[in-house]
Amino acid sequence: MTILEFKDLMYLDWPVEKISRAVLNRELFQLFPGLEPMLQPHNNPYHQETWPELDGTIWAHVMNVFAHACIRSKDDPPQDKMIHRLASLFHDIGKPSCRKEKNGHDIFLLHDTVGASMTRNILEEYFSPDIVDPVVEAVRKHMNIHDLPKIKVAHKARRLLGNPHSEYIIELGICDTKGTHNEVGSPEPDCSNLINSISKWNQDYPVMLPDPVFSKEEVVNVCLEWIMKKETSEVPDQGFFDRAFHMAYNDQLDGYDNWNGIRSHLKSLLKGGSKKIVATK
Repeated sequence: MTILEFKDLMYLDWPVEKISRAVLNRELFQLFPGLEPMLQPHNNPYHQETWPELDGTIWAHVMNVFAHACIRSKDDPPQDKMIHRLASLFHDIGKPSCRKEKNGHDIFLLHDTVGASMTRNILEEYFSPDIVDPVVEAVRKHMNIHDLPKIKVAHKARRLLGNPHSEYIIELGICDTKGTHNEVGSPEPDCSNLINSISKWNQDYPVMLPDPVFSKEEVVNVCLEWIMKKETSEVPDQGFFDRAFHMAYNDQLDGYDNWNGIRSHLKSLLKGGSKKIVATK
């Protein structure tokens, strides 16, 4: 299979059967060798998906997700169609290399992060950044979107939904949910909890993230003041100021509406030696 043949397939209204055939005859892996290890057994109680000749493999789940992505993107513009479908095919590419045994089954910690890096390395040879970047971000964040109904702090939800590629992250999350079956033959999972959570956060807060109400220099000055007062030879690591800025902005997203309140909270975190900020070298 050439890349041109693959792209032509992906633009079809229903490419599922042809992609499935390309998986079974290994033709797809001639183009994308990194996808072949997903033929391994899933061995996870949350994944009991079936697919002709692929039952129990990671690919069985991926094909279910891909089928939902194809249905839902059928009438999308060509570029969006390609992004949604690529994201569904690649979203679990990191699982084989992240496999760990726990209590008799396998778990796949950090497969989203690892998979995003693998996806970029593969796709940037064949696609432009306006396709690669949203696909990679959807793969990177597809586990985060599942956690959205459980998120209690605003900054986590706002950062996720305010992501420039949030529409692709959300869509992959919905397709991933619909394509997951923890029992053979179980009905299609209900996505209403996830969809309602997205709607709630978007009603409570603007989708577009606000500009910081403080500057990087103001954060640095607070940190330098703390460093000068510390009677220690330890020096914060290189990411110290970036983490402090990140946490200060989280405060703003959580509802602190002025620099004075954010500065006070940042000072208290520094004084308490918050491990989320303070790491030494």
